[in-house]
Amino acid sequence: MIPSIDIHLKAQKACYFLSDLHLHPSAPNKEKEIVQLLDHLKNDAQYLFLLGDIFEFWFEYRYTIPRGFTRFLGKLAELSDDGVEIHFFHGNHDMWTKHYFTEELKVKIWNSLIHLQHGNLRFEIGHGDALGPGDFGYKIFKKIIRSPISSSLFSCLPSAISFPLAYAFSKQSRHSNEKYKNNLTKVRKQEFIIEYIKHIPPKQRVDVYIFGHRHRFFDLYINNSRYINPGYWDFEKKYIKYDGEIHILKWS
Repeated sequence: MIPSIDIHLKAQKACYFLSDLHLHPSAPNKEKEIVQLLDHLKNDAQYLFLLGDIFEFWFEYRYTIPRGFTRFLGKLAELSDDGVEIHFFHGNHDMWTKHYFTEELKVKIWNSLIHLQHGNLRFEIGHGDALGPGDFGYKIFKKIIRSPISSSLFSCLPSAISFPLAYAFSKQSRHSNEKYKNNLTKVRKQEFIIEYIKHIPPKQRVDVYIFGHRHRFFDLYINNSRYINPGYWDFEKKYIKYDGEIHILKWS
């Protein structure tokens, strides 16, 4: 059963959706750019949905979090203190959150898809990895890497070793998804998220699907449902606003 949240938008307020920022401590200019965006959104944001892979890598020890991101985390804290309801979805690069986000930033953490309901409009949102048929290798890997055993074993490594190792692995994984950089009109023969939406039984379909993960921008209709993917920030700089209507916006 997919959890469901009722959205109650106040007058002149909106929901925002961001995905696949891949913030990295070696890219402070991108972090500043995202902070500027969040500063812009705070004027009318009531809900902020961060749809995974917000960080290139994230892991929490008991008293240690990854270096960097101070301005970004501070801006999230400011938004939360101002009453913005923030939801963070685990991606395949930042699935190892523990208590920092919930205790320090008052952010709701999700490890699954969720449904949003606003009036008669229904959304399904999440990171989007491991959906649809096939891709069995990744699905097995996902179960292994997200298991408490894997997290516990990783925590046995000192951060001076574990963090550089994880960043190296994350970089390789991200680059494998970026091989269409020079031809953004090219689509894989089998788009797993599209196949997932195609095979949802009619009675279970929602009006709008918003996912990330694919590092490709999509805005198309599948079986009378709309599928939107803002894509990889470095390529697209797109984000989604919903204020009763859906707006696909580009930061510049």
